[in-house]
Amino acid sequence: MDLLLVLGLWVLLFGAILAVSGMAILFALLRGALPNVAVLAGSLACAFFFLVLFGLAQLDSKGPNWKDMQTYLQQNLQAQMSTLKSQGIPQDKIDENMDLAQKYGVEAYPAWVVLTCLWFSFLAYYMVPVFFRRYISRIPRPLPFRQWIIPEPFIFGFLIGALLKVGVKYLDPVQYGWMEIVANNLLVFFGSVYIMGGFSIISYYLQKLNIPMIFRFPLYVFLTFLFEPLFCLGVLDVWMDLRKIKTPPLEKTA
Repeated sequence: MDLLLVLGLWVLLFGAILAVSGMAILFALLRGALPNVAVLAGSLACAFFFLVLFGLAQLDSKGPNWKDMQTYLQQNLQAQMSTLKSQGIPQDKIDENMDLAQKYGVEAYPAWVVLTCLWFSFLAYYMVPVFFRRYISRIPRPLPFRQWIIPEPFIFGFLIGALLKVGVKYLDPVQYGWMEIVANNLLVFFGSVYIMGGFSIISYYLQKLNIPMIFRFPLYVFLTFLFEPLFCLGVLDVWMDLRKIKTPPLEKTA
């Protein structure tokens, strides 16, 4: 019974997040906003919703705070590492995984929260026309996933994170610990965005080659483990326009 209650609360929470994000996207679309602006509006609404929930939790002296969440993540990480040790994984591999999880999981928690808002908003963007387009004809059809383009200025966010990460190696890691945390958050956020961009490019060419959907799904599942090639595709698209859709073709003149 407790498990059903927990699942019900999670479903209710996810539904509330999608509803808040969806209403913001609906308002943006009715105002004539472009798809990326509509998704941004949904992400901001989602972030505001999370901030309200976090603020309400602070009103209760027993409610979780930022330090509690960090402690919980640390304990969960330690438990996972203990499980790996019990399975006979070498200690050097455990230490390496521990370090990666600490840097890009625990310390990059803010980036994961922002990404969660983006993903909820992205999902809501495709759900809004399904529920409202039959009643409000002004709502445009959603932009196909294969045609999404990562805004070019995003590359500077990733480059800043990479430069900070390189700079940390030549500075005192204790004195400049904040620099590495900022770098990790930037790399996690912008790196994930460009991985999504890589997925979009793959989807474009699968559609162009008329690959049946029954073959696309297992391919997408396989690609989820190829983060680096997907990221490289997303970054290359900034300069190479791999789908040739950034600049519309010039009209022929007489």
